[in-house]
Amino acid sequence: MFDLKLENGIIVTMEPGCRPFVGSIGVTDGRFAAVCEGALPGEARERVDAAGKIIFPGMVNGHVHGDMTVLRGLGDGLTLLEQNEIYEPRRYFLEDLTKEDLFWSRQLTYIEAIMSGTTFLLEHEYTSLGKDSVRAMAETGIRGGVSDDIQDRLAAGGAKALREDYAAFFSECREQGILPVVSSLSEEFFDEEQLRLIEEFARDSGVLITQHFAETDWRSRHIAEHFRTTPVRYLQERGLLNIAPIIGSHAVQVDREEVGMLGRADFRVVNTPLCEMKIADGVAPIPDYLAAGVPVGLGTDGGLWNNSNDLFREIKGILLLHAITGGVRAVSARQALEMATIQGARVFGLEEELGSIAVGKRADFITIDTDAPHLCPLRLGHYDNVLSTLAYSVTGQDVRDSYIGGRAVMRDRSLCRVDRKRIMEAAREAGERVLARYDPRELLRPED
Repeated sequence: MFDLKLENGIIVTMEPGCRPFVGSIGVTDGRFAAVCEGALPGEARERVDAAGKIIFPGMVNGHVHGDMTVLRGLGDGLTLLEQNEIYEPRRYFLEDLTKEDLFWSRQLTYIEAIMSGTTFLLEHEYTSLGKDSVRAMAETGIRGGVSDDIQDRLAAGGAKALREDYAAFFSECREQGILPVVSSLSEEFFDEEQLRLIEEFARDSGVLITQHFAETDWRSRHIAEHFRTTPVRYLQERGLLNIAPIIGSHAVQVDREEVGMLGRADFRVVNTPLCEMKIADGVAPIPDYLAAGVPVGLGTDGGLWNNSNDLFREIKGILLLHAITGGVRAVSARQALEMATIQGARVFGLEEELGSIAVGKRADFITIDTDAPHLCPLRLGHYDNVLSTLAYSVTGQDVRDSYIGGRAVMRDRSLCRVDRKRIMEAAREAGERVLARYDPRELLRPED
């Protein structure tokens, strides 16, 4: 007997070469136990008629800054360098936001993600909330990881000291089924000894490293001025690309030869196309990464650099951006959808567990209601347009249900684990309280 059975849905598995079909899925013990066309024999404790809905893998958001969501939109019209000039002296308001404020800000991020189709995300925290970093995520039911910034811990010195310092964080994450990740140095803080220590620590402790990487021209200029090279070549020349797997966020300022270096290393990319456009970072060489076999996932970044955590917007964004810069066939709809699902899972080494609808994998999936004018007509067969509809027409608002480990965390647009209104009100109050302390002339660039 299945714990859950969904029938009559349009299933898009995101397995290699998949074609949409009308069929059924069965879930047992939190994993997909059966996937088939047509009816699925056998009884189930819960049966759901998914007629008129697309059943799609839960998406992977590889780069989120939940701490900034309560300040959503504050950075509009500013590049990252300009934001640093204005907000860095105020430590990006982290001294104004209490740990309780940050908790609500993160939960607001996570419920937005759930309600728009994401079932796994990586939180790049600016401030550790201790056990509450893990609790904020676990309470909502979303699957994911927490990336802890290692810079504040480096003073203790040595991999052994780091291991002891991180022990409680690793333990708490793993007890809650959350992936612990170490956040390494961005270019302005590059130091060979510290980077080697970080990567050897990650290798020995078996955790992933992530870092903001080759994001902006001014960071690349910093490396050129101080080391007479580029971010990629800095790591390559010092033997730092092959010690441990690295997840590079953004990875914009990379040339074709360097793409080959990354393709030969265990390097993965999380690109945030709407963020790159909004703050004018540039255009990452995504088609080259794909051709070189570099795993590429998608992220949304934070409230000052994007404003939205809807990954469907990123899917369409990366398609349109590369159509303009590389031609209409530079990135296909299938490739963009893979970045949000199976390739996103591959970035975290989780492709055997997540990212597609397949027997044995964790039952993380969403349903999308197609009864809407902007999703009509939807066709199967020779003129199939289901992948096109998912990539170009669907938005997060079309997601009706979200299941993680076979359990509903959202049903018919209603969250099952947490109080949406309470989270929204607490986050709203936190943001308003912080901004009320400042004269707008201090924080906003005057209109031209």
